[in-house]
Amino acid sequence: MNSLDEIFAQLERSSFRNRFHLRVKDRTYLDHKGLALILKHAQDFIDKRLAPAHPKNDGKQTPL
Repeated sequence: MNSLDEIFAQLERSSFRNRFHLRVKDRTYLDHKGLALILKHAQDFIDKRLAPAHPKNDGKQTPL
């Protein structure tokens, strides 16, 4: 398993990742709201809007 430092070093060299940057408006919003609140909103978004990892009836056919 790679250490976090190695993982972040690999991410820094990623050409795909290097195409994304925060705009001034986004950075200002982040500075104003704080990282903790942004992460809380992201977790809330994931919990409410994305499908659960293990749905209750997954793999069961709908009865005729």
